[in-house]
Amino acid sequence: MMGDKELKPFNEAELVVGTLGCLLVDGASALLDLVPAFGLLAAAAIQSGASFGTTFWLMTKGGSRAARLERQVLKQGVNILPILPTVTTAFIIETVVHNRKVKHSAV
Repeated sequence: MMGDKELKPFNEAELVVGTLGCLLVDGASALLDLVPAFGLLAAAAIQSGASFGTTFWLMTKGGSRAARLERQVLKQGVNILPILPTVTTAFIIETVVHNRKVKHSAV
């Protein structure tokens, strides 16, 4: 695994693809949220998988703090909220913070 010394920024194409992928997951989850009981459980499972995927992607870019327990608990806890695009919001926030760290570490 890479440490903080080798941070790689997300480029524009990765941001677009990641955001659209997260929106697709959030859209499917919002539709599942309309189904009582089973839909809420299925949507939470799908969002959890997507959240772990975005965390792994961030770790491959050198974000060693991405897998910390408190961050994962917060991301998984927020996924319980129905209909809201939580995976997309978390992805955008994490990538903006990561790219700012890359920019400031290069200076």
